[in-house]
Amino acid sequence: AFTTTSHEYDTIDQGAVVEYEFTFTNVGERPLTIQDVQGSCGCTIASYSFLDIAPSEQSAIKARFDSKGKQGPQFTTITVYSNANPKGEVLSLKGVVRGPDGSVSPTAVAQ
Repeated sequence: AFTTTSHEYDTIDQGAVVEYEFTFTNVGERPLTIQDVQGSCGCTIASYSFLDIAPSEQSAIKARFDSKGKQGPQFTTITVYSNANPKGEVLSLKGVVRGPDGSVSPTAVAQ
């Protein structure tokens, strides 16, 4: 079970990187295997242990959001697929990216 499934970061400047660890505990009776993690866009990636997590053990999914080329409100997700939840558990990152002109209005920004 995840301690939290969402993280809200402050307003950041365009180009800044947000990193956050979503911690969890294997509350099952069998080893937990993370089979895959998928970001909702190329700007959000996740890393995780490829080792099984024993019952009652803790681990984490490390999320990284790169705000390059982004502006305005942002909401990205990471879906975690495991032997305990083959349909996936959704983790989210939410915040606001300030553009080079100081604006936080969502606009099309050249990358």
